[in-house]
Amino acid sequence: MKSFFSELWRSLLRAIALPILALLISVFSFNLSRTDNVTLGVLFPFAIVTLVLLCALIDLSIRMFNKAQKRLPKVVQGRSPPSQFPNAAALLLLEHSDLFGHETVVSIFYRSDDFEEFIGLGYVLTIQENGLIQVVVNRSLGENRDQVWASVRANDANCVRRLLVKPSFPRTIGE
Repeated sequence: MKSFFSELWRSLLRAIALPILALLISVFSFNLSRTDNVTLGVLFPFAIVTLVLLCALIDLSIRMFNKAQKRLPKVVQGRSPPSQFPNAAALLLLEHSDLFGHETVVSIFYRSDDFEEFIGLGYVLTIQENGLIQVVVNRSLGENRDQVWASVRANDANCVRRLLVKPSFPRTIGE
């Protein structure tokens, strides 16, 4: 998707809303002669209905555009894992996302410059009532990543914001 306004314009063209609206306005104005007067009693309801429909279409377009955006949720916080997961590397808290469900296997990547380095595997422990997602990182991958996981468990903001959690895992791990 390019931008909201280009998508809205395409939607209006696909729905043929502009030609129909233009046709209604031209038919309405064609039936008026130069000597006729349009009273506010006719013009005002017509303008209100048009404005309401326009606002509804804009609102619908914004909501559908936002729903179509399937971005990865940000990692909000990192903690030490609960005691029932003694071998886990960390416990992560993610923003709300429709991409994740209970027990979803996830991959954890660490952004360094322009690269995303695969550093761990985990799964969704729970989706909280407020929509935030808890992820247990049960397998640390990569060499010399103990410092990264220690920073995550300490909730170091610089380290936590570099993490990406994706709702999939690499093919090589599954084989």
